[in-house]
Amino acid sequence: MSDKAARFSLFLGSHVRMELCETCGNKRCPHATDRAYACTGSNEAGQPGSKYKKTGSSAPTAPVDAQELSDNEALTQKISHD
Repeated sequence: MSDKAARFSLFLGSHVRMELCETCGNKRCPHATDRAYACTGSNEAGQPGSKYKKTGSSAPTAPVDAQELSDNEALTQKISHD
């Protein structure tokens, strides 16, 4: 776990559980959603494989639903095989 992720984990304590990438500590990194994805080191919303989609506003992004995530994973696998 990165130093950034460890500090954040101590800050939150045991009251909140947030999935963070164990490499970069970002919540929107695809590796935080599924350990099969590589770490991008980015916290940008809308990355393929991330459960956080990009929004057109400055409002916080929300996780996508399970079906949308499944569709996104299928698309990512298709792209990697082409």
